[in-house]
Amino acid sequence: LRTLKAVGISYHTALIREPLTFWQHMLTHAFDIQSTLHILDVTAKTAEDVARLHSHCRFIGGSWCATDERLLELNELFTEVLLDCHVGDHKARHHFLRSASEYYERFVGLMGRDEGLRDADFFMCGEPVLFCRLLSYFGQPVIG
Repeated sequence: LRTLKAVGISYHTALIREPLTFWQHMLTHAFDIQSTLHILDVTAKTAEDVARLHSHCRFIGGSWCATDERLLELNELFTEVLLDCHVGDHKARHHFLRSASEYYERFVGLMGRDEGLRDADFFMCGEPVLFCRLLSYFGQPVIG
């Protein structure tokens, strides 16, 4: 079997894990896919925060729920907004990216020389879809 290295980055755990699990299963006849998923949370300050906040990370650890703390610096580029719901008096907190270009530049500055990313054979991009653009920086196939 040929070994392939896959790297995924997402703020939504299931949106990145489910397609990667599918690809691993469908390609087992020809490839051993070694995966690292960087799961982020816009409110997290540390990797431990991510593990605590994402229920998937409570059950599956290791490379399936990794977080490079450098990536958490990207959270500084989100603005939190309190939105009113259409029904009742419920309010919901949402986080919006202030600048896609600033996010891209910060990502490249933080991760552009990272050996783990530079050695990947392909990438899985999750939420936000901007990760597809970010990961294209490395010149390998991106599946989103």
